[in-house]
Amino acid sequence: MNIVYINLVPREIRNSKIHSFLSEFANFPFFLSENVDISIKNVEDMFPGVGSYIEKILKFYCTNDGDGVAGVDAFFKVFNNHLSTDDVKNKKLYLGEDISVYEILDEGFKMEYSFKDSKFVIISGTKYHIPFPYGVASGNVCINCCLEKYSIWHETAHLFGASDHYDEVNHSNTCGDQKCFMQWDSLKGRHFCKKAISEIR
Repeated sequence: MNIVYINLVPREIRNSKIHSFLSEFANFPFFLSENVDISIKNVEDMFPGVGSYIEKILKFYCTNDGDGVAGVDAFFKVFNNHLSTDDVKNKKLYLGEDISVYEILDEGFKMEYSFKDSKFVIISGTKYHIPFPYGVASGNVCINCCLEKYSIWHETAHLFGASDHYDEVNHSNTCGDQKCFMQWDSLKGRHFCKKAISEIR
């Protein structure tokens, strides 16, 4: 399984934090299980040219002018229902009936790769209108507003089946492990709890 990261943080505001994360992201599998075989790849190394198309779709849906939640949901729908399906390889990609998205992708994107064995981690910071303080995940992709590595590990773990270990109303911890990455404030985490590891597939 490949974790493919897409760094969209503007170059002028990048700092040592994001570079530190990218260098340490290789440690992520060891927090899960010794049996999880994961490779960490930059999107341009794995799928040259694909990152810019994904950014176009994200930019289209997640601007400051739109409904944040609806925009994120629409992006996830496009990504998980079209980009991640096995049958789009070597086919011209049309994104449903949404002509605007069709046009923004240069009248269809000929997919030359299969994303079957890949999970995508988008590192966006606050560049787009994502109405979640840390980030959000769905299907095979997560978007990260927070640049702290533990927060990014939290969102990435969702791609492998880990659930949130907090109450949605008051954000209190529900797994009983105060150092679990899957709590609301993942920055307080130091490991994945037994429940999280059991959920990961």
